[in-house]
Amino acid sequence: MTQRIRELGLTQAKFSELVGAIYDCSLDTSRWEATLAELVEVFEGQTAVLSLSDVRYDRLLINRSVGVEPYWQERQREHLPEIHEHLGRALASWPSLDEPFIVSRQLGPEFFARSPYAQEVLKPQKISDIIQYFLIGNPTRFAGFAIAINERQGLIGPREIELGKLLLPHIRRSVVISNLLDARTIESTQLAETLDSLRPAVILVDEEGAIVHTNQAALHLLQRGDVLRDRSGILQTTLASASPELVQAIQHAAHDESGMGPAGTAIRLTPPDGSPLFASVLPLKGGAVRNRLRPAAVAAVLVGEPADGQDTAHFMALQFDLTQAETRVLVGLLNGKTLEEISSDLKVAVTTVRSHLYRIFSKTGVTRQAELVRLAMQHSPTAHLQARK
Repeated sequence: MTQRIRELGLTQAKFSELVGAIYDCSLDTSRWEATLAELVEVFEGQTAVLSLSDVRYDRLLINRSVGVEPYWQERQREHLPEIHEHLGRALASWPSLDEPFIVSRQLGPEFFARSPYAQEVLKPQKISDIIQYFLIGNPTRFAGFAIAINERQGLIGPREIELGKLLLPHIRRSVVISNLLDARTIESTQLAETLDSLRPAVILVDEEGAIVHTNQAALHLLQRGDVLRDRSGILQTTLASASPELVQAIQHAAHDESGMGPAGTAIRLTPPDGSPLFASVLPLKGGAVRNRLRPAAVAAVLVGEPADGQDTAHFMALQFDLTQAETRVLVGLLNGKTLEEISSDLKVAVTTVRSHLYRIFSKTGVTRQAELVRLAMQHSPTAHLQARK
């Protein structure tokens, strides 16, 4: 990891500082502008945007940006139908949300020569290329993170792609946590009161997994003991398959948050045939906001339910070419139903449901229901970002 960072022209300290700033945004969304400015600097770009759009009505619900003057923000809004058309077409066949959409490569010179958006918005700003990452993509919502570069830099190259690959898991985790908390800011001087007021369960732990603090929702969850439990002060999962990822994520949070990658973003706490419940791990040791929360804690474990599976399933159907029957089975799975319950709902044999499931496995490249649900979580609107004013 350190060698890869050096090859990108960054020090480990600078990279860690940037990752810490990204995670601070999960607790204080007002920090995104300053963090986007840092991202523009390391990408050697011109502008950066973190946005959420309502695709149905071609409107922006959130638009955090740096380097974009108000005039050009207005002009961009006028071209939202064209932007959504290009991105929607790409999302329908995109191989992975971890792969960047690079305008010069995916749309080519013809786009810059003929597109009204390129001619009227990008060209006057001397923007030559854009690297775009999809954070949410479904029939009603699109959210993404993008960096645009100036024509003097040429086109997006290997450095920008590699840098994006390293930073994307952290940006995604930050918006996952921010959405799950549904809180603009957690004040360090009122941590306990703020945690207790939050709807999701929040458990603060030290590097050994010892419980430092719980809010009321987490206390009830631990008392129930069906997904998480307190064993002599140590946080444990009841599902054996969830334990290694939780332990790994906490260890990364304690020792190297910049190396966490996707670990601990969506840990399934319930078995495939049960109602889905997920945990996300936020490191607390670094950053200007997080390291003041509670000195003994190295991580916050947040537990919440996924969104209704309807929109997510339909987007995955577009992406992985699922049939209507396979999509209906996927909707049932994402809503926590067993194969038997799906069979009853669809009025088909369980063997038929199982056949559809195996075909879904084949098309999505997974082999277990837990992996399928984890993949679906990457496309869920409530797994990433919520519109905030």
